[in-house]
Amino acid sequence: MKKPSIYILNMTCCGLGLLLAGCSTPDLKPFADSTASLHLAMTQNGDIIHSELSVLKKAQVIDDKSIQARADTIPAALDARVAFMEAVVKYSDSLAAVADAGKNGAANAKSLSDSVSQLAGMIGPYGAAVGGVGQIIAQGYGEASQAWAVHSLKEATAKANPIIQDAAKIMMVDMTNVVSVLDRGGRGLIAKNDDPYLDDYGVRSKLLKYRKNKIADINNTITETNYEQLLAKYNKDNAETETIIKTLNDWLDPLDAKDAEIHQRFDQEEDMARNTLKAFQQWAAVHADLTKALKEDRQPNIRELASTVLEIKSEIENLKKH
Repeated sequence: MKKPSIYILNMTCCGLGLLLAGCSTPDLKPFADSTASLHLAMTQNGDIIHSELSVLKKAQVIDDKSIQARADTIPAALDARVAFMEAVVKYSDSLAAVADAGKNGAANAKSLSDSVSQLAGMIGPYGAAVGGVGQIIAQGYGEASQAWAVHSLKEATAKANPIIQDAAKIMMVDMTNVVSVLDRGGRGLIAKNDDPYLDDYGVRSKLLKYRKNKIADINNTITETNYEQLLAKYNKDNAETETIIKTLNDWLDPLDAKDAEIHQRFDQEEDMARNTLKAFQQWAAVHADLTKALKEDRQPNIRELASTVLEIKSEIENLKKH
């Protein structure tokens, strides 16, 4: 009697035919869930950065042409990044669906193939929007041309992985631009806040130096027999200086508080951008491990990825309070 084909055996064992290389497949739902959470966090922190760019543009505080050029790329890069991440989520969901042997194999096969094609098609627009990554884009287009049809989880991850690793390189440039703009913009906002008070800063600095010298002078006379008279004269002469310093401090304390708030806000936003990059790099590393895990019939490790996504979410919640 003719033996059943491998295709029929796989359909009987796993219910997904050629999509699965064997009957033991990693549970990819946690991977898909973390991907969706990362996408949501990226979208939310993108909204925060977009809002901050509007503040910086209105304030006109970026006077460095190279930094301004980077700032000009961010809105389009943000849109392209979100679109790319939407494709990433669709791809991750398709992987999870295919790995679930209880789902319909034919429908999931088409969904997986379509999702890899869509992912491949988004790498070029993302790189073009970020700029300065021509070599990566060219490489990505070459990879995309090889990714239009897949027939298994192994093939899907193997074709998608180079594209994902290229996206991590593009995001490095993307987030470096964001951090540099936020750093320059934050310092520019503080400088603009302080600018109306520069003359007062100068007066206050001179008065503080004058007071310091006078204190040193009176301390040098502490062994004099007429020290009490000298101290009384010092206190009388210094009273006007103290009054002026106190008047100057009335505007300084609120200004310092405002500067500290701006500094803290921009520091948090820069950390958020760095952690966004870190999270995607970890996601890319997990995907690379997934590609290998499918060949070795084992589970990928996503714990660190999930932890970083939670960290980004926490940063976003803190920024919403400002």
